[in-house]
Amino acid sequence: MWNSYANLKEHKFNTFMGTINSRVPLQHANEAQEYGCYAVVKQHEPDQIEPAVGHTHILAWHHRDEPDLYSTTLNGPRTSGDAIKQNYDLLQSNDINRPVFVTFTSH
Repeated sequence: MWNSYANLKEHKFNTFMGTINSRVPLQHANEAQEYGCYAVVKQHEPDQIEPAVGHTHILAWHHRDEPDLYSTTLNGPRTSGDAIKQNYDLLQSNDINRPVFVTFTSH
């Protein structure tokens, strides 16, 4: 299996933002720590957030990607503004000292 943190370290990078397979935030943080790197971890279900809170190798949280992307099934954005706010509040209430990033589409 490709190890992103080992690869990053080999190429003189120290931070990874994204997801690898189905790894949860604590797995990302532990692997980053093992290689002397840092992680910007993707938001997961609430029970997967709490174990990673306060981990020294998490720089920030990343909201679910492109919540404003148009969904033909929903006939609108795939995540409502209220849900984005609710998810943000969940992350901030659990880990208030870390920023939360969100990536919006360009249209």
